[in-house]
Amino acid sequence: ASSNARALSAIKSLYRYLEKTDQVNCHGLYLIKPPKKKATLPKALAPEQTFSAIDSENVLGSLEWVYLRNKALLTLIYASGLRISEALSITKKHLINKEFLYILGKGQKQRAVPWIEAAYKIIELYLQALPYEINDDEPIFRGERGKILQRSVFGLELIKMRRIIGLPESFSAHTLRHSFA
Repeated sequence: ASSNARALSAIKSLYRYLEKTDQVNCHGLYLIKPPKKKATLPKALAPEQTFSAIDSENVLGSLEWVYLRNKALLTLIYASGLRISEALSITKKHLINKEFLYILGKGQKQRAVPWIEAAYKIIELYLQALPYEINDDEPIFRGERGKILQRSVFGLELIKMRRIIGLPESFSAHTLRHSFA
């Protein structure tokens, strides 16, 4: 289906060009819809693979606080099923309630996610080790230079980690979310 869709797109582009140069008019071509592509879900990891990723001390970061940050993020995503963008947006204000984490997700919808004690504890350890001062309304997860951690930077950390540990190439933060589900 994807090959056929790509071919149809190329033909439509060619006819758009031909229309602009006044060589051909073929409006019926634009009524053809591309074939539907089958949506695939990311594969979930086996629990053993997930725990090896979360507990891999020698891979999660060279600095102690970076190790704790990565472990906290992995634990939080796997334990609560958060999207990476939701996890990276957590502030100190979110940590006040020890029973639920109130997250503003896709479509600006707020939802309550139950806390798991292990995730809360590792975040507390990370905050104690964090060498930077942050305000209560700023995201808590920081990069090595103290700026707000970007999802692409964390994604690169995961790529390094999965190659060292030997996890599947499909391993990502979103894979942890599906493993949670």
